[in-house]
Amino acid sequence: MNDILCKKCELSLPPSEFKADPRYKRGFTSWCHDCHRERNREWYRDNRKQQNKKAVEWRKANPEKAKEVWQAFHNRNKEKRAAQHADWASRNKDKRRDTSAKRKAAKLRATPKWVNWKKVRAIYTQAKRLQEFTGFPMHVDHIVPLQGENVCGLHWEGNLQILPASENISKFNKWDERVQKAYDQPDLFVAPPMPATQEGFDL
Repeated sequence: MNDILCKKCELSLPPSEFKADPRYKRGFTSWCHDCHRERNREWYRDNRKQQNKKAVEWRKANPEKAKEVWQAFHNRNKEKRAAQHADWASRNKDKRRDTSAKRKAAKLRATPKWVNWKKVRAIYTQAKRLQEFTGFPMHVDHIVPLQGENVCGLHWEGNLQILPASENISKFNKWDERVQKAYDQPDLFVAPPMPATQEGFDL
């Protein structure tokens, strides 16, 4: 089939560069894919605040569907996102160190006296073994995040779970009744443990 003239950029392009649409006489849209994408980006920039608000409302009303959409997007762009993250991290080592320090500090502030460090280290060790066995990145995740938007959990063995990295990234912050009892304990927090007990943090 002969090339088609895009009525936006006025370039003659192969039919594959256009969306098929029987409503048009020639069977394709009048604008090419690139022109449509550029117009969509311009519209989004002009209406970003309104669209972000609608997106937030939709995610709240459809949490399971939102999780599926995010997971599908992550799977389609896994390698690209990993490369982008690695590139950003290499150019922002100071910010990475700052984030890491803040997270470690948050763990210490959220550590109850009755935490079982042996069990905590065992969970991190098991995650490392699973990663080596399966070949997939594994995360030790806080069921209730230490720095959640609405709630903050504790750093103890009952609030830890091992998840594939992709699932952990897509997980929404939520309250879990399994750790509610932790907040009913008297003299809740303990001073930071000795460094030897924090080996699991760096696995």
